[in-house]
Amino acid sequence: MLTDRGRWILAFGGGAYLAGWAFGSETLYPIALGLVLAVAAAAVYVRLLNRPMRLLRSLGREERLAGDDVPVRLELDVEGPMPSGSAVVVERIERLGDRETVMARRHGRLRGGYVLEQVPRGRYPIRSTEIFLEDPFGLERVELALTSGESLLVYPRLVELPALF
Repeated sequence: MLTDRGRWILAFGGGAYLAGWAFGSETLYPIALGLVLAVAAAAVYVRLLNRPMRLLRSLGREERLAGDDVPVRLELDVEGPMPSGSAVVVERIERLGDRETVMARRHGRLRGGYVLEQVPRGRYPIRSTEIFLEDPFGLERVELALTSGESLLVYPRLVELPALF
């Protein structure tokens, strides 16, 4: 799907071609053609990135207690190579909002992470997880929805009470 920037570049390329034709300026033709080809190349680039992938989420081994910061590490398992920064993961966590993470290539895999700060106790289902694949210039974007049935569980903090009697 073309982004707003992609639509503007495509319209500008078409306008430059029409202006070159209307005013007889042959120097505008390569510019117009280059702009239109840039949008077409972005579309092909994003379509090549669109392949099967799986998201692995790690919350750490320790228990998560009320009021603690919860680090979340994401790892994207993709078939074949994928450039760093071309994938953005958006997770919608109930009552905690949306978290957007740019995935970077580290040690041969796409990895990213974020920290949920001072999370109160409770169960927080992850409502949806989407991956946005985009070209480096932001002209074309593809959205992939992933299944997410996980939830984040934060336990209450237990306090040692002095003896009652």
